[in-house]
Amino acid sequence: MGAYQEELHALRQRTPIGVRHGLVLLQQTNGDVAAAESLFQQELTRLVAHQAQVPDAAARHALERAGYDVPRTLQQLEQARHSLTQRILRRYPVPDDAVRRVADAVEQAHQVPRTYWLDFEAAQLLPPPVACVLVVSEWLAYEDWESLEAAVYFYLEPVLAYVDQLLALPQVSQALLSVAALEQVQAEPRRRQLARTGSYSPTPEFEAASAAFEAMRPRIVQRLYELIEHRIALFP
Repeated sequence: MGAYQEELHALRQRTPIGVRHGLVLLQQTNGDVAAAESLFQQELTRLVAHQAQVPDAAARHALERAGYDVPRTLQQLEQARHSLTQRILRRYPVPDDAVRRVADAVEQAHQVPRTYWLDFEAAQLLPPPVACVLVVSEWLAYEDWESLEAAVYFYLEPVLAYVDQLLALPQVSQALLSVAALEQVQAEPRRRQLARTGSYSPTPEFEAASAAFEAMRPRIVQRLYELIEHRIALFP
């Protein structure tokens, strides 16, 4: 049996310390369990204070509340210092990921109804910047899932208003209007050709308009991200 086994057992009953670390501290304190515990707490306090960039007193208090569980302590400090939306933006630097996750957080926080796709009427009752993020993000998801041809029939009017006014991207609105106009022109010929041949190829004009919109798509997401940053107090 090695030295300090009884003391190690007592120390581990009082702190979440590993075996090797516990033995090191007990050797430093000549088997004094209380002194080893104090050293352990001091080490964790310095670690948390450094990682969370908080004073030692705040780190020690947070550690005590979390039972000296460092990951849990850091998580609680993060939650106390930053809102959910701020934490999302810090964790997900890529605008696509961040915007979708913020939209999910808004939907959950405000209990916006959903039947597969979001209830757009309910979403538009939220403050305009929040509604913009929710509605435009959902429309982009629909477009990605169903195709641009289908998306121009899916709540396009409020999407155009948000894109034009709150996101200040009138060129994107014009591109979507062009796609919608071409879609309406080709809808009937497409139905006839599908009935006759079972297949259909979009017109070159429609393909060009679609490509023009898709090239602008990242700018929509970037503006949504910036809108969240600038009006972050409105978000969860």
